[in-house]
Amino acid sequence: MTLPKFIRRAPLAFYVIGGVSLFVGIVLPLLELRNFGFSTDLPDNATIERGVVLKFVIRQIVSSSYLFANGLVLDVLIRIWDKLDVSRAGAAE
Repeated sequence: MTLPKFIRRAPLAFYVIGGVSLFVGIVLPLLELRNFGFSTDLPDNATIERGVVLKFVIRQIVSSSYLFANGLVLDVLIRIWDKLDVSRAGAAE
């Protein structure tokens, strides 16, 4: 039994969505802050502002890595399914 095409393409979709989420989730809010007159550069001395920006970036990386991990798990499961399918087809002959 073969898997449908949309399931085989799902890992790629997770990878793309994770990458877009990472880019958009970091760049758009920083551009929005800059448009409102706030500085988006990492400050030299102010540890509180530096921590806020770092926390923001880390939170977005964690969120995007969840999408990448889901794609990876699905990719591994599809490869396991293919190996099981080949071994079942070989045993049936």
